[in-house]
Amino acid sequence: MRIRAWALCLGTMGALVGCSSAPASTPAPSTPPPVVVQGLETSPTQATGKPTHAGTLSGKTVVVDAGHAGLWTKDDSGRLITTYGDKRLPCYTAGATAPDGTAEHTVNFDLAKRVGALLQADGATVVMTRADDATLGPCNNERGHLANTTKADALVALHADFDSDDKRGFHLIYSPDMRGGQHVQTASVTLATHLSDALHASPLPPANYKGTTALPLDPRTNVAVLNELSRTPGVLVEIGNLNNPADWAAIAQPGTRDALAAAIAQGIRTTLA
Repeated sequence: MRIRAWALCLGTMGALVGCSSAPASTPAPSTPPPVVVQGLETSPTQATGKPTHAGTLSGKTVVVDAGHAGLWTKDDSGRLITTYGDKRLPCYTAGATAPDGTAEHTVNFDLAKRVGALLQADGATVVMTRADDATLGPCNNERGHLANTTKADALVALHADFDSDDKRGFHLIYSPDMRGGQHVQTASVTLATHLSDALHASPLPPANYKGTTALPLDPRTNVAVLNELSRTPGVLVEIGNLNNPADWAAIAQPGTRDALAAAIAQGIRTTLA
């Protein structure tokens, strides 16, 4: 999740084969066409997927936030927004970059599609904060507002960390200063606990640098998407450290991302069902 410069990734999403620098003169698409991913129809601003059939999450709405954005400039990151508590935070941040050049935002979007498809198949209405991996999408605070306006039952923001290469593993972030107050904060810790329990069965270990092995939890007040939540419990999932060779070797594999998506969906299911 750490801010780093990155090369715009235009390669095949599912393969995650890396990124190359786009020519400066390449125009960004202003209105990308709708796309369909694993049965989840998306639009340029957000994707609201209708449930594929009744399931344990019928009647529930889940916001899946693919962290960062597919298009980014220095000016975008320099634009500050005011979040709950009068905190001034960036509207966008660049995200991290894996050793082979793969952008974090690409990993996040790929994982978000997998999680969204599983939740939709389980009866949930899924709201995606980003419709593609080629445009900006909404500001970080607006992603939280989206959960408020859709009266979502949960929000999960998906990220990958970037830290020193001796640190590895997944961890969960919640905000101890949310618009919804103590009730939403407590519900967010419950969601984080269920996500952690499920992720313990995934190929990635719990973080060796955040929280505890049983619950690698990191409370932070500078995550706008979480600060803005007024009624919806929300958690940011850092699936691993892109700068750790073992973590990245695992995350780069589609099978690992399937397992991570299944664990995240299970954690949401345990919380809401």
